[in-house]
Amino acid sequence: KKKKKKKKKKNQGIHEDMSFLEELKIVCSSRIYLCIILGYAAQTFVVGGFAYWGIKYVEEALGLSESSATLTFGGLTVFTGVAGTGTGGLLLDYFRRGAGEGDPKLEKLVSTERACMLMSVCAILSLPCVVLGMGLNSLYAFVPLVGLGEFLIFLCLSPINSAIVWITPYQVSPLALALSVLSNHLLGDAISPIIIGALLDSTGNQWRTVFVLLSFWLVWPILLWLPAWKFSRNEVFRVRKEKNMALC
Repeated sequence: KKKKKKKKKKNQGIHEDMSFLEELKIVCSSRIYLCIILGYAAQTFVVGGFAYWGIKYVEEALGLSESSATLTFGGLTVFTGVAGTGTGGLLLDYFRRGAGEGDPKLEKLVSTERACMLMSVCAILSLPCVVLGMGLNSLYAFVPLVGLGEFLIFLCLSPINSAIVWITPYQVSPLALALSVLSNHLLGDAISPIIIGALLDSTGNQWRTVFVLLSFWLVWPILLWLPAWKFSRNEVFRVRKEKNMALC
């Protein structure tokens, strides 16, 4: 017991002695983490643009009144947000069952790999849904396609935040989550409304064209999360190989 207490105190001391730059270096040394948060920021760029300009798009491009547009787009976003986030957590729990085979380190890596898999699949499926929903001049296409696309986007939230915690050492997890939030705002919803407004001005309020271009930004999560999935799978294989060699 005394030895365990000494070990705990020693680990706490190491954590307390680490400077901010040292913690930052540990967090940013993970290429899986960097791919995850950059893909998340790209996704937030699109969601932020939708949140700010979406109701106006439904008014101008689909010809609905302000009240109908607010009810349609607002209701769609609220429903898909709640349903998608909850479903994402349930699916993640399902896919990571039995992960790690009793090894805590392996469990975190396998869980991260499953989370990246789920994020990648949802990103691939959400892109055509949102692009077609925004591009087709029909409310009957917009509601189901954009609704499904938003559902898939929100489904990624639980896997993203869980993977961030799993892939970074517990001592620096708060910093990892904070950097994720910061990158979301700096590269995502803080700038997308401004850029979309500038594009609308430069195109003479071509709402459909601008929103289709915005939707194509969802290609970045695919290009970033597929490598994250590959990197996490490689880490799982490496740790399993080391474990098997140690048993031989």
